[in-house]
Amino acid sequence: MTSGHHGGLRRIVRGITACLWLFLAPVGIVDAKSNTATLERSLKHPSGAFHLKTPMDWQAENLDARPDVWQLSGGGCILRFFYRASESGFDSLHVACMQEFLTDPMDVNPRMKYEHDFVSGDRWDRRFLDSAFVVTYDKPVHGYREWRQWNLTVVGYGESLCSIVYCPSPAWKKSKQLRSVIDAVIDSIEFKGAR
Repeated sequence: MTSGHHGGLRRIVRGITACLWLFLAPVGIVDAKSNTATLERSLKHPSGAFHLKTPMDWQAENLDARPDVWQLSGGGCILRFFYRASESGFDSLHVACMQEFLTDPMDVNPRMKYEHDFVSGDRWDRRFLDSAFVVTYDKPVHGYREWRQWNLTVVGYGESLCSIVYCPSPAWKKSKQLRSVIDAVIDSIEFKGAR
């Protein structure tokens, strides 16, 4: 193959790549220059205790039936946050949050497929527990029976926060961009009283 053919092929690949970035970047999925998630929107928890960033098209809401829950949704995923202005029992809070499902627990298959469970360490200068597993619902929830649930509980400085990320399992497995966005949203959390 001649160098002219190589040059033409490179131009075609660059053109296709540019078209993909033009499509993905505006919806907040990926930044064309850095290949990382772009988070244009800043959202503050109703308590004012922390804020985070999300893609522009994500939505935030308080659930009428659950005043203790702040929920975000975007990219087909749901994020829930349980915040307490006190230091809760570390293990017990994490276990309670792991039992927060998208439907009644009676509609959940009791056999979970764990990726990891009770991983511990420090994050945001606070202690954390981290568990991730796949939940199978008896009936589809938003079109899917299998959802990956990621629970991250942090405690310290007189505060407790449990974040729960629910993503349809097939989408989570197939989309590196989706995983990048979710990681970036969680990483963007900043506490008002950050040390």
